[in-house]
Order: sequence, then C-alpha cells, then structure tokens
Amino acid sequence: MTALFWELSSLGSAIEALLHTGFTDADIDAVGILSGSAFDVSGFLDSVGLPGVDATYYSNCLQDGALLLIIRTHHQKRNTAAEVVSRYGGVLPPSQ
Repeated sequence: MTALFWELSSLGSAIEALLHTGFTDADIDAVGILSGSAFDVSGFLDSVGLPGVDATYYSNCLQDGALLLIIRTHHQKRNTAAEVVSRYGGVLPPSQ
C-alpha cells in the first residue's frame, strides 16, 4: 500500500506507529525530495508496480514536495496500515 505525506514529521510518526504495530523496517520505505527540485519519478513508480494513474498522481505530488510512504503488507494487516496512515495525515492514492 502507498500513501502521501506533506510533512516529514507526520511521515516519521506514521513510520514509528507502523513499527509499533508489528511492521518491520523491511516492510517500510519512504521516498521524497527534502530540498531542491524534484526529478520525474514516474518511471521509478511504474517500476515498483504502481498503477499508471497512481504513478502520475504521486509523481506530480512529489514534485510539489510530498513524501511517499510504501508499506509492504499482507491482506490481513492492510486495515491496520490504512488506519495508521490516516491517523497521521497520510493521503491514499486515487485507486485506493
């Protein structure tokens, strides 16, 4: 599952909460540009298997300063991950 965050501190809090709910470091990745201009990441997003509409949406948001959280989860833990993301202000993509 994936989500966008607009604040680095919110992303950090979400990651910490995910780790406390049983996710591991290997389950979680974050992508973003902390300073300077963002490059086109649509090819990267496509290569990690995001649907085209999500890859375009995320690429545009990353260029505007957003941070992308990627959570590898099994179906059983998807609701837990979604609740954590929502609690800390994460935004799910159009397809989710």
